[in-house]
Amino acid sequence: MNKIKKGYEINSQILPIKHGEYKISCYIKDGNDELLNITIYAGDIENAKNISENWKNDANNIYMKIIELMTGD
Repeated sequence: MNKIKKGYEINSQILPIKHGEYKISCYIKDGNDELLNITIYAGDIENAKNISENWKNDANNIYMKIIELMTGD
């Protein structure tokens, strides 16, 4: 599996669930095509911010690990 190409959009969105609880959607897009979109329960806002920051700083390694785990490679 190849690394994420330059020019792909890597971003995340923190979404409130209910008072004091959040989930976060982390995604990689190539134009209108989603290559990956994963939504994770984060608990509180601090965890959501940490997940968001880690995703933005290390999306390629996280993506590669997800693909590795899901394909068994």
